[in-house]
Amino acid sequence: MYEVKKYGGLVSVHATNGYMIDYLVAKHRAEGKLSPLYHYLSQPEITEAEATGRFADIAYYTGVNAYVVHLTCEGALNRIKYAAARNQKVFAETCPQYLLLDASLYEKGFESAKWVMSPPLREKKDREVLWAGINQGFIQVVATDHCPFKLEQKKMGENDFSKIPNGMPGIENRLELLFSEGVVKGRIDVNKFVEITSTNAAKIFGIYPEKGTIAIGSDADIVIFAPDEKHIISAKTHHMNCDYSGFEGWQITGKCKTVLLRGKVAVDNNKAFIGKGFGRYFKRDVLMC
Repeated sequence: MYEVKKYGGLVSVHATNGYMIDYLVAKHRAEGKLSPLYHYLSQPEITEAEATGRFADIAYYTGVNAYVVHLTCEGALNRIKYAAARNQKVFAETCPQYLLLDASLYEKGFESAKWVMSPPLREKKDREVLWAGINQGFIQVVATDHCPFKLEQKKMGENDFSKIPNGMPGIENRLELLFSEGVVKGRIDVNKFVEITSTNAAKIFGIYPEKGTIAIGSDADIVIFAPDEKHIISAKTHHMNCDYSGFEGWQITGKCKTVLLRGKVAVDNNKAFIGKGFGRYFKRDVLMC
């Protein structure tokens, strides 16, 4: 942390207590408790809350810029709030699945493997706390740990939850889910929607104002969005290379129609118009938040 601070950098962490989790995984396996439910029960809220607080404390002591990825629960968010109370800024990110899904999905037998990820889905009360945390400014970014596996790959853990590959597909529907469940349902306003999906991340990771805003001199990275268009999320129609969706059958209001990247049409009406080699290395600066 001292070394990163020297250069104005940012330390990002997946905040969970691995020792506690490893112990609980071994305990459940020894007891013959091998279904996906025990993936969830091996990572209780305290494992994330404790690690989030520990990270925030060490960052406070060293004075380094700090960022917690995929924060999922009330306990962890409370540690972020505690840091803010001592005038420390710990940036926090959550993901659509933690805002919209909950641990009841781990009661579906092996089908639950679709939602095996780390940290796991949490309780319904945590969803409401996370939405509030966004509006209160304690959570600055809603990203996606897009980590897809085919169902056949998930079957590696059919007889042992600890062998299920962790992750689910999510990147294609992030904006649409957040708009439909956030803006349309009145949980956040449209300005907050833009902040948590674009502007804040650009500022935190040192690529603003080239990214994260529409302005003279900025890269023309623009999404043209149809706010009233309804559609249904399904593995049958998504473009991700994965044979299931964690949101199968959800009716969504709002659709990404066209994506411009540096002024060039990258995607239009579900068709890609750029290929490999169009990416450009971007040298980041210090954070702007």
